[in-house]
Amino acid sequence: MLAPSALPCRSCNGVAYRAAFAGLQDSAFQRSGSRSLLPRPTARWVVRGLLGEYVKQLPPPKSGPYFSSVELSTPFLQMIEYSSRQSNYNAQQAALDYHRFGKEIVRVVVEIRLTQSYGQFVATTNSQSDATSALVPRPHDFWKQFKVQVYNSEGPLSPSASRGHANSSCGRAGCALIGATIELEFPATAFASDSATIEVDPPEGDRVSVNFDLSSIR
Repeated sequence: MLAPSALPCRSCNGVAYRAAFAGLQDSAFQRSGSRSLLPRPTARWVVRGLLGEYVKQLPPPKSGPYFSSVELSTPFLQMIEYSSRQSNYNAQQAALDYHRFGKEIVRVVVEIRLTQSYGQFVATTNSQSDATSALVPRPHDFWKQFKVQVYNSEGPLSPSASRGHANSSCGRAGCALIGATIELEFPATAFASDSATIEVDPPEGDRVSVNFDLSSIR
């Protein structure tokens, strides 16, 4: 299951949450040398630096699409990221906001990058001769062909919500498709065991499996 200071937990309340939040604030101070909660201009990468165990960085494949990272975002991490975007924020306010937000969810986020072997263009086939005839832009909803499955110790989980979007890099010459992001949401209560496994099955290339030790994260 998630670590004792995690959200959700049976004993979580304003006091427990403030203590966990204040502990992260002290850690941020040690890293940044500043008494601000988290430096706002660099909030997201500071959070990632402090809580890297929530994100698994993967090596590039020999061929096929590149799954650059898989993230397991707990309610605790979501609140920390939210707070890092606020000014004059403190642990007491964080506890109040946590209760105000209500239902706890865990988000799974998969980042996909295009590669030379799985690029922004795809070959079309002439139906009469079965010969490759031309290259056309890869559809921006290509991510819908990827299957993401999450498991706990009891088996596969069904998401309560799912979505995705294409990612592009834009310049003076226009925009080019570079990848996509897939996001799934689950009730936090589904992660009561000590581990979770996330599998990503692409239409081309090798399947990727990532394990998370839930006992070591909040």
